[in-house]
Amino acid sequence: MINKIIILVIIAAILVIGFEFYLNWSHYNTEVLLQYQPEFGWSHLANHNFWYEGNLFSINKDGFRDVNHLQEKPNDVTRLAFVGSHYLRGTNSALENIATTILEKEWNKNYPNKKIEVFNFCIPKYNIEMAYFLIKKFSQEYNIDYFIYVFDPQKDPSLVAGNDQTVNHAPALVFDENGTVKEKKDFTPINGSATGIRSFKTYQFLRSSYNFLKKINQNDNFSESGIAPDLFKPYPEVYFDDISTSTSEVIDRMAKVIDYTIDNSQSKVYILMLPPQQSQFFQEYEKSGNLDSFYQNQGFVAFIKRVQHMTIEDFMTEVLSFVKQVDNNHFAPGNLFIRLKSLVKNPNRLIEIDDEFLVYLEQPKAQGFLENWHRRDSGQSYLAKVLGEKVLPEILFDNN
Repeated sequence: MINKIIILVIIAAILVIGFEFYLNWSHYNTEVLLQYQPEFGWSHLANHNFWYEGNLFSINKDGFRDVNHLQEKPNDVTRLAFVGSHYLRGTNSALENIATTILEKEWNKNYPNKKIEVFNFCIPKYNIEMAYFLIKKFSQEYNIDYFIYVFDPQKDPSLVAGNDQTVNHAPALVFDENGTVKEKKDFTPINGSATGIRSFKTYQFLRSSYNFLKKINQNDNFSESGIAPDLFKPYPEVYFDDISTSTSEVIDRMAKVIDYTIDNSQSKVYILMLPPQQSQFFQEYEKSGNLDSFYQNQGFVAFIKRVQHMTIEDFMTEVLSFVKQVDNNHFAPGNLFIRLKSLVKNPNRLIEIDDEFLVYLEQPKAQGFLENWHRRDSGQSYLAKVLGEKVLPEILFDNN
C-alpha cells in the first residue's frame, strides 16, 4: 500500500513539474505585474504576456497593452494616443476588439487619405494628475500629434480632492500653498512593481481556473469599483447642481490641472469625458422614483455586497441624501462637464460623450443600466463607433 502511495506521489510530482515546464514554455502567466517608470510612475512589465479575465494581455516594449510602434512617424499619418485608467484597457476583450484597435482600422478604411495611428497608453490606477508626465515623455518620443485623456468620472474628482495616495508613487501635478499648480517629482515607487514572475505557473493556472468558475456562479457583471464610500467624495456630488464649497474648490483644481497639461504639452491634448457609470443609479431612480426595485434586484444587491463591501441597507443610507436631491430635481449628470468648460482656458479641448451612451444603454446588448460597458466587446465596439463618428472629426477636421 505504501509503495502504491509513493508511486502515485511520484507520478503526481512528475505531472506537476511537466505541466509547470509546459506553462513556462507557452509563456503562460496571470500575474498583473507593474514596472517602475521614473519619468511617469509605472506601466505594465514591458515585453511581457499574461492572462487576465480569459484574455491574453500582450504588453509592448513601452509597458502597455498595445502593439509596438515605430519611433519615426510616417509622413502621411496623424498620430493620436489615448491615456487614462481602465476604460480602454479592454479587460474582457481581445486586443483586436478594444475600441482603439477598432477605431484605427475603421477610420483608415473610411478615410484613406487621412490615416491615423492610434496609441493606447491606458494603465490601471492612472489619473489626471499624472497624465502630463506620460504625455510629455511619449509625445516627444513618438512625435504624437494628439493626446486624448479619458477622464474617469468617479475616481479623478476623488484623486484631486486628495482622497487617494496614488500620486505619492509617481510624478504628479500638485498645488502649493498659493493654489498654484506645480510638478511634484519626489515619490516612492508603487508597491507591486516587479521585474519577474512572483508565483509558480501551475498555481496561477489553478487560481485563475477557480476565479473563472466562481465568476460564472456569481452570474453578475456589475461595476468593479470597490472604493470605500468616504473615498468617493466629492463623487457623486459633482453630478448635482447644488454643490458644497469644498466640491466647487475641487472642480476649480481639476480645471487648473487640465490647463497646465494642455498649456505645457508638445502634443495637442483633449479631455474626453464619458458618462459617470455609477451615477446611472440616480438616473434609474429619477425615471422610476422607486427605491424598492433596487432592494428586489438580486444582482444589484450582490454587487453592493461583493464590490462595495456593505449591505444594501447601508448603501441606501449612504446615498439617501443624494436620492433626496434627485427628488428635488437637482440631479444634473452633465454638471461637471459644464462647470469645467466654464473654468478652463480652452473649453473646446473638452469633449463629452453622454447622450450617445444613453442610446447604447437602451440596446439589448448593453445588458442593463449598471453593466460594465467597457468590460464587454459590445461596449468597446460602440465606443469606437462614437469616437469615429463624433470625437475624431471634431479633433481632426475642426483644428481646435
